[in-house]
Amino acid sequence: MKEFFDFLPEILLFGSVFYFWGLALVVTIIMSIAEHNQSWTWVTIPFIGFLALSSFKGNLDIAQYMDFMNFVYYFGIGFLYALLKTAIFAKKTTRKDANWERDELQWRVFDWWILWPFSVISWIFSDLIKDLWEKVIYALFKSLFVGVFNFFLPKEKSK
Repeated sequence: MKEFFDFLPEILLFGSVFYFWGLALVVTIIMSIAEHNQSWTWVTIPFIGFLALSSFKGNLDIAQYMDFMNFVYYFGIGFLYALLKTAIFAKKTTRKDANWERDELQWRVFDWWILWPFSVISWIFSDLIKDLWEKVIYALFKSLFVGVFNFFLPKEKSK
């Protein structure tokens, strides 16, 4: 694994490291949004395009990373993430929606398991930060903010 990180700064696209990382950032954002919206077209096309462009116009040799242990790591982490997301998904599901959600679960698990790096990004920015804000940070300071709000709230004029 150390060799992978040692190689990263040398990856070029059109002769520049900045083009490679800029394109990688754009593709990651597109894929995260597409995964959140469950659009397989917008997940697949940017990924294949990025690999093709990096292979033909850059010096990224994707074949050197395709070995058995990397597949085991990728799908193992994805499996654990899919289990975690299934538990969270079940907690947010009501009993009346449970039958529909079980049907939907097959496709969601596939997204979480196979596309877990992009699903994690989507989850962090859409759910995790919001829950952290609402249940931890705001909860600690709620009485302070409510007190300030009530203090500066205009008083009702008496007749």
